[in-house]
Order: sequence, then structure tokens, then C-alpha cells
Amino acid sequence: MLRTKPPSALSFGLCRLCLLPQARSATQAPLAWVPPATNAGREQDEGRSNCSRAKDRGPSVRLRHLTCEVEELAARLLPTEEQLKHRDETVQELEHHLQAAIPGCNLVPFGSAATGLWVPGRDVDLSLKVAGVRGRIETKSVLHRVALTINRFSGEKPENRLSAKMPLLRWIPPTSWEKDGTGCDPSFDITVNNDLAVENSRLVSAYLAVEPLLKPMLLVIKTWASARHINDRSEGTLSSFALTLMTIHLFQRRHGLPSLQDLAILHGQPLHEVQEVDCRFCTDERSG
Repeated sequence: MLRTKPPSALSFGLCRLCLLPQARSATQAPLAWVPPATNAGREQDEGRSNCSRAKDRGPSVRLRHLTCEVEELAARLLPTEEQLKHRDETVQELEHHLQAAIPGCNLVPFGSAATGLWVPGRDVDLSLKVAGVRGRIETKSVLHRVALTINRFSGEKPENRLSAKMPLLRWIPPTSWEKDGTGCDPSFDITVNNDLAVENSRLVSAYLAVEPLLKPMLLVIKTWASARHINDRSEGTLSSFALTLMTIHLFQRRHGLPSLQDLAILHGQPLHEVQEVDCRFCTDERSG
């Protein structure tokens, strides 16, 4: 069976997985990136958070302190109910207008908006599912219709990125999100029949369901990568999905997280190809 680790050991788990990649001997110095304890710092502990009040003695205590800070940051990054409602209502309004202009189409969120890793102010990835559309020429034609539709109901002209590997439109709604306290408006990146990305999001969601420790880890890693400007594939750095796969791989190597793809093959699940890629993975928690 696929079993999850008990969430009660989050502090120990994150420290063990991310900060102690190899066993350390008793003679090794404390980890360099953990600031040393000072008496002056301890005297200022009053009024600080539970994490900040932790004593800075010994590597293990400091690692638990750091892990606690990671956990608190992940909780602060999550959107409020109002922000989620605002995002979803915007997507629903867009889908309503597009279905009137392109009968039979559906707007499918993917990426962080589908996995629960979305952070306010970040892009919202959407795939417009339109039957019978294949190839770049037909895809661009559909996106032109999408752009016209958006312009008619919102007065905005979406940014055209049709030369990208996966042609897309980037639309920033005219309604401000300032009231939600995000500080900036999210953009909605619209692609056509981006089925492989949708399947990848389903896979990530399955891993998040199996291992609860993944979510806070990924939220913090992605925020760190964004702050360092190393999460943009178009700029020659790593994509958000690549960072996600690297984190999942770390958990598989260090924490016993199973490979859901291998389990699907082991249990004889039928081939499920999307854009010539085998996308099958195990979703039965009773297996394994």
C-alpha cells in the first residue's frame, strides 16, 4: 500500500530531508547557513514568534528552528478564501464568454492553480480545450479568437506570445486585486489543448496527496526561486515544474516516497499516452 508519513514529524522530516543530505560526524562544524547563537539574540526573544523563541543551541535545535520558520512561511504564503474566490470567479467569467464565442470549449486550470500550490500574485495557467484543433496554425487561430473575445468583454488587449514553444496569451484582468492585499494583479496564461501540462498537474497532485510534507516544501522552494529569479525557463533557468520534480525526487531518495509511475507499470495499468508521452501513474492508495 501507498502509505503517508505521519504529519506530526514535520520539523524532523524537513530537517532530515533537506538540511541533512548525509550523516554528519560529531567532529563536523555546525551548518554554515544557520546563524550562531548569541546572548544578545536570546535577550531579544521576548515578543517574537514560537520559532524565533527557540534556543539556538546545537545543530539539531537550530534545524528544528529553521524548519519551523519554513512551516510558518508556507502557511503565510497560502491564499485566503477571498483570494481563491476572486481567482475562481475570474476564471469562470472568462470561460463563460469563451464558451459563447467558441461553442464546446472548456477552460481547464493546470499548474499551481490545479495542485493547490498557487500563491497570490502569481500566474494562473489555463488550457482551453477545443476539439479538433491541432498544430500551431490552428492553435494560433483559436488564440486570436480568444484575444478578440477578451477584448470585447473586458476592453483589455491580452499580451500576444504566439512565438513561444507553446503559444499563449497573457491576460491581466482590469479589476484590481489590491483589495485582496496581494500587491499586484495575477496574470492568466491561456494556452490551447495543453493536455500534457494538465496531466503533469494531476501527477503532482497525486504526489501531494501521498506525501503532505511536499506542500510546504514546494511553496517555500518556489518562493525562494522566484525571489532569486531562477524559475523562468524562457530565461535559461529552471521551470517551476522542474523544481517540483527535483523536490519529489529528493523525497523519493531520502524519505521513501514511492514512484507512482513505476507502481502503475508494476500493477499492469494500461498505457495512457498524451502527446506521445506515457502519463500513467498509480492513484490507488491500497496498491504498493
